[in-house]
Amino acid sequence: MLVGAQSGGITSLQRLLQVGMSYISVLTRIVVIFGIIFFFWGMALFILHAEEEDKEEDKKKMLWSIIAITVMFAIWGIIKFFQIAFFGSIFPGAPSGL
Repeated sequence: MLVGAQSGGITSLQRLLQVGMSYISVLTRIVVIFGIIFFFWGMALFILHAEEEDKEEDKKKMLWSIIAITVMFAIWGIIKFFQIAFFGSIFPGAPSGL
């Protein structure tokens, strides 16, 4: 009886971790998409302002978007590492492409 209660607690904890990590993974994907869009927006502004002397603001937009994308991919990798470490795979029963 005690063993069943303990394994039920671990299962619910694993499920809570799965749900939390899946939400973080989805949010990371959304932020990466916005970072890529922001990068291309900065690049378009940089090209459009090619003759102007003051292009520093456009350079800053591109630089910060690259930094944001790099950080988001790092967070995404950390999430995948913990998913594999805790569950042995990304998600039990999930297709391997996720």
